[in-house]
Amino acid sequence: RRDPGSEDAGPLPGPVLLLALASFLYAILLQSQEMDDDYWIHAPIQGLLRRGDFPPHNPFFPNLELNGHYGRDLLIVIWSRLTGLTTFTTQFWVTAVLQPLQIIVTYFAVRRASGSRASGLGATFFLAIGVQVASRAGLWDTLQNNNPVAQLYLLLVLYLLVGCWSRLSQDMAWMWV
Repeated sequence: RRDPGSEDAGPLPGPVLLLALASFLYAILLQSQEMDDDYWIHAPIQGLLRRGDFPPHNPFFPNLELNGHYGRDLLIVIWSRLTGLTTFTTQFWVTAVLQPLQIIVTYFAVRRASGSRASGLGATFFLAIGVQVASRAGLWDTLQNNNPVAQLYLLLVLYLLVGCWSRLSQDMAWMWV
């Protein structure tokens, strides 16, 4: 059932806020125990970016430019420069902050699409801790490598797409199709 009022109005519900806080603390705990499993390739790329090598070259084959897959590295280097922290520390905190943002954006995207707080809560909890893929337990357990950046990007695109669709349907813009 659609709730009255704006599609994405209202404060963040307590359960979603608690889940976001739990995912933040879990990200800190997990990263304190182990380093990213592909940091052996990303740390040298971050070092090259930090020295001004843009677009970065392959750290093991310097005559080859990287044609992609360095978005998170660039984000970490930018924040490292802005904060004065090392790239390792910045990577730690960027990942910890992106994890709860995924949960919050998921709630608002589903809330906007369905018009229901209950649907937003259900989908958020299912996606955050209910989806089991291999040894992972939902989005909050999938924080190694470039996953937090890619997942947050996809969720933001979903949120914006749902907003566009709802505006198109309100304005009867689909009538020509």
